[in-house]
Amino acid sequence: MNWNGLKAKVKSLTVQIVRNYKQRKLRRYFMS
Repeated sequence: MNWNGLKAKVKSLTVQIVRNYKQRKLRRYFMS
């Protein structure tokens, strides 16, 4: 099992989730 690859995958997933969350909050902020 490649630990570094797994960590990289988790990291990129986390980055994507955070980015989506921020975009959603920004969109809601601009809409109101």
